[in-house]
Amino acid sequence: MSTIDFDLSCANCSNSLYGVDLLEVCPFCQTPVGDTVDISVLDNTSLTVISDLVCRTCEYNLRSLYAGSKCPECGIPVTQSLSTNPLRYSDHRWLRYMSSGATGMYIAGIAAIVIVFLSFVSILGVGAEILGCFIICVPFVYLIGAAGATRVTMEEPEAGERCKTGKLGLCTQVTVYGPILFVFAVLIAGNMIHLWPFTLSGIPAGFCLAFVNLRRIANRIHESRLAKRTTISIRFLAVGTTGIAVYGISIFLQHAFKLKLPSGLSTAFNWIILPAGLLCILVGFISGVIALRRFSKLLHDAVHNSPEYLETTDDLQNTNVLHK
Repeated sequence: MSTIDFDLSCANCSNSLYGVDLLEVCPFCQTPVGDTVDISVLDNTSLTVISDLVCRTCEYNLRSLYAGSKCPECGIPVTQSLSTNPLRYSDHRWLRYMSSGATGMYIAGIAAIVIVFLSFVSILGVGAEILGCFIICVPFVYLIGAAGATRVTMEEPEAGERCKTGKLGLCTQVTVYGPILFVFAVLIAGNMIHLWPFTLSGIPAGFCLAFVNLRRIANRIHESRLAKRTTISIRFLAVGTTGIAVYGISIFLQHAFKLKLPSGLSTAFNWIILPAGLLCILVGFISGVIALRRFSKLLHDAVHNSPEYLETTDDLQNTNVLHK
């Protein structure tokens, strides 16, 4: 049996595992080494990768490489691709909040893709009737997306503390819930449908802030592809939301102050800024939904493999055995 002769930190306590046997436990917290790296793909003697294993950054096949080496394609340590899901050692309540929030954002994201796509094609005079049927779903998409984004931006608590909303979470709540209140104000005031761009910009702006937190977590657990997906989503949603907001300001000025824009500028707003903004938001949502699917899977795995969950499951099994 070979001992670990390269830099490797325990997934639970972050102490060095240098000199520890592959099949033993961390000398500091008694966590098995197999909970830090996937030992099933390693040769017990040479510590080389004996199965197909793709690099988490560039998807290069790491088979036959030494566990302490680096990916020849992108240069990240092989151990990052060998590591198991470190989120399993996070606070169990926080994991449940994050998991349910990511699921809510995923559902709202899919609905938003449909609505934004129909909004985009309706500019061309196609599908306006279908869009009218889906508009009734917008408040529900807002509520689901807002609840999900609020949970995803919760800060991970220290031991013994409760989950709480941080500064990013407060910004997300204002960004997402603000347009909901605006919708009610529009309905009460009546005849203000021209302000719809402000309403549409709330969800992507809230998602953008939530993805900032997801990217931070993805970088922490060395999920480079997930971090890249969220970065793409953040950029496109930010640009698209800005474009829609600029278009909304122009519409508001025209209706509120009876301003008439030059024909060339009005054409640019209607046929360049608005379609480009909607297209950017659409791409951002698509990239975001793909990232949320991966993130939801990681969180689900972490919840069902966390020490608290496994301990509770063992207690229930022991109780059932005693009853029998």
